[in-house]
Amino acid sequence: MLADVMRSRVCLSFSLVVLACSGEPDSRSQEASAGPAKPDETGQKRAAEALGDRASFASSELFDLEALLGGTPTAVDAQLGSARESTQRTSSCVRFVPERVFFECAHDFRLYDHPRLDSVRVDFQDGVVGELSLSGLPGDGAVGPEAALALVGLSLPGVPRYGTPEPETEVWSWGNDGARLLVGGRQFRVRLSVIGQDWARSKLEFLDNSPLSAEQRERIMAPKGSTP
Repeated sequence: MLADVMRSRVCLSFSLVVLACSGEPDSRSQEASAGPAKPDETGQKRAAEALGDRASFASSELFDLEALLGGTPTAVDAQLGSARESTQRTSSCVRFVPERVFFECAHDFRLYDHPRLDSVRVDFQDGVVGELSLSGLPGDGAVGPEAALALVGLSLPGVPRYGTPEPETEVWSWGNDGARLLVGGRQFRVRLSVIGQDWARSKLEFLDNSPLSAEQRERIMAPKGSTP
């Protein structure tokens, strides 16, 4: 009883303590009803990365894919040799971040020969690889994601979306979250397609889908037909 009286006097004497005393039981009740605290998202991301929950590169007999994806025209030429075709123009680039957006950019399209591929096509966008397309992969057996990625020394953590947009055509695609493919601070989507389960008619594409920089946002283009 005496302890209760003393506690009441202290609470009445100091307004801040009154709040603490009167709120203490409610605070404990709220904590109990709320359940465990939400996990720290930054900590989760770091933990996932520590466990390797990202795309990983391994050696490949074809080329150094990581170096290609982060390359300039000079760096790519050094690895693949001189392009047999080259076309430059200024037009639009597209990103899905997540809504589709177009912005003006400079393209340098180059087509390369490769001893074990039908062709390698690179679209340099504003001076770096924006799209890399590998046609005619040198595989055996069934065409599928695991086999195709192994050929270029790549492992992706996510499960691809699968579709058959046309008869005998199969497509596997990984968005940013599925691919988790980051090179030089840029994010890439990945797409594998094949016609008739024929390796000679297969294509593996890597598409820059990074969030736009402040400078790129200044070059966003209005959709066709929209009012200025």
